[in-house]
Amino acid sequence: MLCLGVLAGCGAAGPASRPATSAASTPVTSAVKRADFLNGVWCTAPNSCIAVGSYYYGAGPRRTLVERWNGSTWRVERLPADARDGSLTAISCAGPSSCTAVGSPVIAWNGRIWRVERRTSPFDAVSCPTASSCVAVGTTSAGAQAAGMWNGRAWRAIPMPALPSNTNSVTLAGVSCSAPGACLAVGDYWTGVTARPNSHSRDLILAEFWNGTRWRIGPSLNVARRDRLSAVTCLAGNSCLAVGSVSSKTTLAQWWNGKGWRVQRTPEYNRIGYSELTGVSCLTPSHCVAVGDYNLGVPFAESYNGSAWTISRMAAPPVPRATQGLTVSCRPAGCEAAGTVGGETFAESFNGTSWRLQPTPDPR
Repeated sequence: MLCLGVLAGCGAAGPASRPATSAASTPVTSAVKRADFLNGVWCTAPNSCIAVGSYYYGAGPRRTLVERWNGSTWRVERLPADARDGSLTAISCAGPSSCTAVGSPVIAWNGRIWRVERRTSPFDAVSCPTASSCVAVGTTSAGAQAAGMWNGRAWRAIPMPALPSNTNSVTLAGVSCSAPGACLAVGDYWTGVTARPNSHSRDLILAEFWNGTRWRIGPSLNVARRDRLSAVTCLAGNSCLAVGSVSSKTTLAQWWNGKGWRVQRTPEYNRIGYSELTGVSCLTPSHCVAVGDYNLGVPFAESYNGSAWTISRMAAPPVPRATQGLTVSCRPAGCEAAGTVGGETFAESFNGTSWRLQPTPDPR
């Protein structure tokens, strides 16, 4: 957890353990460990958010981590025994009683309990427009792009289109579906003559579209030789916002209008060093929030009002430490951001004006 002295509730003792199969959430105490992570967050109401990730102790195996926000406190969810090993990378909810978290394993929340849908998967991102429809994307251990679809009963693999023959590696980092047959996945791929990136290779933006039947590679707009998109949110098939970085140095935001991409001017947290945007959420085309990090140490946010982006300073920890994969989910009353700072879980809430740091608990 990330805990500042001025904040109460850090390390508070919780009640006795419940049976392993219970989905009830309870406060937990701190424990010595090496690191824990939050990789994705989703809010269905101002007092209802779920964040997912993983943790590990010493040289032990990685364990799944699910935390729930009830409007005042983050609490660790107790998962069934068969859902505890592995790492969760993203979550999407069609409603308060219908959420899916992907990674290995893939687990689902039905309003009462968590259950395993797949033991392993290559998925890093997921979007569920309805309770019976989810699309997930990611990269296999062999470095190939992968996609799957949930139809309310089972997951099935979806073939992906071939990339250029000189592609050496690919990453699908985000996906958003405005409807079951209207999804956009974003990421990047390296091209060149060697398997490892070098001065002669290029890092190109990848945008792929799902129409309910097949994936196709769509148009993309590269600003420099090494660009990437890390997250995307779609309000409709012709209204999507994707964020990432240019040459791993400056922030990048692009809007998809159904025909092409338009780069938006984004402010830099600091012109010295490098910054990137790693998460984005929109309620309307004129109400968006993106989060990211500066020099891998300072988390920050940017807000979009339909015409311009502005920096929204987060309640950063007093000593900058390694920041990883901040994500954000917005609802009408505000936004919730979650990620990892210095190997500890990290969460902040945004009320439309300012950010507030929230204590997050450690898993036992």
